[in-house]
Amino acid sequence: MMRYSLSQHPIMGRVFARHRNARGVGFADDLNIYTSLKTALKVLVEMRQRLGEDEKRSLNMTKVKIYIPGVTRERARELVLQHIEHDPRLIVSVNSMNRILQNPRLISSL
Repeated sequence: MMRYSLSQHPIMGRVFARHRNARGVGFADDLNIYTSLKTALKVLVEMRQRLGEDEKRSLNMTKVKIYIPGVTRERARELVLQHIEHDPRLIVSVNSMNRILQNPRLISSL
């Protein structure tokens, strides 16, 4: 676990340095991204790409959850899809994103 965390830290730092409006909080192998939805999707895509290319590691997409306070789950799903439709580069992977969008537990609201 320690080796895994240490190998990810520099990569995460570089990704967040490119997205100045985003904040990240990590513990062990968990990471929370705090920012606008569009920026969060950009960080997620870049993080997945950098970890794969730089460290031959991958994000566990089964643990990815999108939380948008103050909107219904249905509206949260619509917002994610709108961002992806406007910028297809935001698709992390078609299968992973479809699984996130189709599972009501993975998109939350207040």
